[in-house]
Amino acid sequence: MPSRLPSVPSGLGASQTVLKKIGEALELTPAQTEELLLAAALVIDDAVFENRQPADIVAKLPADLNKNLRQLIAAIITKNLPKWRETAAANQISLPRLVDVDWRIDVKTASEVIARMAQPAVIVDLRVRWRQQ
Repeated sequence: MPSRLPSVPSGLGASQTVLKKIGEALELTPAQTEELLLAAALVIDDAVFENRQPADIVAKLPADLNKNLRQLIAAIITKNLPKWRETAAANQISLPRLVDVDWRIDVKTASEVIARMAQPAVIVDLRVRWRQQ
């Protein structure tokens, strides 16, 4: 684990009240609570975006953690993966989808100024569909 972890409230959107309640329930200092939540978020992010199996998740958890607890954590993460993936995909910023392209090249054949004759102009029509909310 990195020596300096980013702040949980800005990284995870957890309020100070939530952090305090979790810390009190687990009898942790505020710094330990932040580190715990960030570590949990990193394991969950890895599982969601890297398509980890339960055995892979167990391997990511500390070896000194109780074996049954590691398996329980992996089972909970695995159970919630489809919902978390759906949420992550829905919140992902994406470009509109290209539906159709139409293009042509026009060449002027008559003009008052001879320098403008035979100059090609490219006309491109892109049709896109924005992600539906």
